[in-house]
Amino acid sequence: MKQKVKEELKQEFVQKLYGEFSTYREHLLCENPTDLIAEAYKIETFSSLYEVLLAKSAQLSDVALLNLLNMSSGILEGMYKKWLGVKDHSYQELEEYVGHEVEDLEGYDLPEAENERKQEARNYETKNDTDREPYKRRMVTA
Repeated sequence: MKQKVKEELKQEFVQKLYGEFSTYREHLLCENPTDLIAEAYKIETFSSLYEVLLAKSAQLSDVALLNLLNMSSGILEGMYKKWLGVKDHSYQELEEYVGHEVEDLEGYDLPEAENERKQEARNYETKNDTDREPYKRRMVTA
């Protein structure tokens, strides 16, 4: 009996979630391009929330399902509002990633940079003999 109630709750949850997402998508079809651009983050987040909640629906407890079903502003809107209050680390992670990539680019790991370094070394070695000795001495004493 309890399993039947849980299945009914899950089915109700999935139907409500699908209905909310469908209604939101229909609303977006009526928006002008400028408004769509302004809502890009919300659109992406709603889509992600829908996918995640749908995937997790089988694992949700009866209590969680009931609480989600009874969210006054709707499941997606309610979760979105809560998500806005969560500190998002994606910018920080992106910043760290770019920093690491730039560090690699500053090294001689790239073939073009390695070739350039080798050419500079050859240019140094092929200086004419009259310039070579004073240049080497300057380099040693510097």
